[in-house]
Amino acid sequence: MNTTFSILFLAGFLFLLAVEIFGIVRKKSGDTITEGWHAIDKWLNAPLQWAWRVLTAGLLVWVLFHLGGNWS
Repeated sequence: MNTTFSILFLAGFLFLLAVEIFGIVRKKSGDTITEGWHAIDKWLNAPLQWAWRVLTAGLLVWVLFHLGGNWS
């Protein structure tokens, strides 16, 4: 695995984790990443809502396959 790529993904993960924790501590509505995802999901019409969910699920599966280690 490429060390630079792994370090960048780790930095991005730590940034998102920090943003999520900040939103939880702040206790205002709409501050966490999950609340933001739900707000976008409710705002979209049905076809775009479906696409949003597929995109999110696809990105999560991609991360699992690429950073989850050896699958064979």
